Amino acid sequence: MDFNLRDKYSYQIDLEYVMLTKESFRGIKGPTLFSKLKYYEPLGSTNIDYMHSILYGVILRLLEMWFSPKYSKESFSISGFQKEINNKIVSIRPPKFVAHAPRIIEKYHLWRAHELQNFILYYALFILNGYLEVCYYENLIVLVLIFENLLCKNIEVNSLPKIKILIHIFLNQCSCLYPPEIMVSGFHELLHLVQCTLDFGPMNSFSCFQFEELNRKIKQMVNGRFLIGEEFVKIFTVMQSLEQYNQTCEFKNQKLYDFVKENCEIKSTNRFKNQVKKVKVWKTKKLLCEEIIEFNSSLNIDLSLELEYYSVEIISLDDVKFTTTKNDSLFCDYCVKSNSGRFGLIEIILLQGNEVYVIIREMFELHNPFYYIEMEQLKSKTSLYSLSDTFYLEKLKNVKKIFMINFEEETKIIYASTFGSSHLFK
Repeated sequence: MDFNLRDKYSYQIDLEYVMLTKESFRGIKGPTLFSKLKYYEPLGSTNIDYMHSILYGVILRLLEMWFSPKYSKESFSISGFQKEINNKIVSIRPPKFVAHAPRIIEKYHLWRAHELQNFILYYALFILNGYLEVCYYENLIVLVLIFENLLCKNIEVNSLPKIKILIHIFLNQCSCLYPPEIMVSGFHELLHLVQCTLDFGPMNSFSCFQFEELNRKIKQMVNGRFLIGEEFVKIFTVMQSLEQYNQTCEFKNQKLYDFVKENCEIKSTNRFKNQVKKVKVWKTKKLLCEEIIEFNSSLNIDLSLELEYYSVEIISLDDVKFTTTKNDSLFCDYCVKSNSGRFGLIEIILLQGNEVYVIIREMFELHNPFYYIEMEQLKSKTSLYSLSDTFYLEKLKNVKKIFMINFEEETKIIYASTFGSSHLFK
């Protein structure tokens, strides 16, 4: 596959050829009006929208290759395993920061962009393991590594040359493993992602997610058929002002606060927004002295008998929800990583005065097999863990949630990802 990218000189040569022949050439149809702008440069001023080009281009195309009946007889097709794969999908209980549980694989063509993003960041390595042949699965691992590194909260500039190499490896493998029709424009645009990241910043900051979010808000606000522009400007300005006021000011009148809170926010699927710091608890129960002694003895921890403790089933700290392993909701909000680097599952949540503690059943990392063999230092955020019988006490403010993708009861093996997506638009 040719990895030579067009530069401004070759672009100008091709453009002159198009203007001379009046025919499209190498994707160029003619000059753009933007070229009349003083500081506009057609190549250097153009960014790749990974939402449409990559998620709806590359990821959706791969899903079509794997699951479309059109390719059912090809070696890369796993359409015959849809029932087994769906069983894996429905077993996944994502944490609240993911917002939506995955839909069955037959609906892949209806998945929204954030579902495709979650698929490649969290689900793909677990769901497709054992079904894709090794060469296709290793190709998938390379793509996951590319996404994790280009979408992480803190991008390491020194690692970008390695990501560029991985993109070349991924595309070379795809050209050998899949038929030519897989190479839609999004695959070529992968080649530009590293340079676009250097020129413009993280992909997430310059994608169409934000604009799609704004479109959703606008559609909810406009009801009339006349003077639509005037109606939108007035309502949007008032609601945005109220939302900002609600987040930054303290209300002495609780009824006024409740009214503003209920009416100022425009309903949204995006969870990336400023939050007021607060603590909420559900289902509290005061611990008896005998229960504290039992905890200390059976879990090998040290709770003081002179203090009052309350057990809590669900707690929300700064709008981040935590539960215990006993919670049977659709979401798994009890798999955590401590600031000290320890991992585990929250078994008990304790409230003592103004402090919140969690008793965690520790899990240890067994192995991370998700890497490209020639770049072993770049490993996926998904790894395999083993659940132990060791418990430790930690302050809730010193832990953060991670994504427990799967837990095998018999072997006590856990698939978990430490990739944080709270900074991503969804």
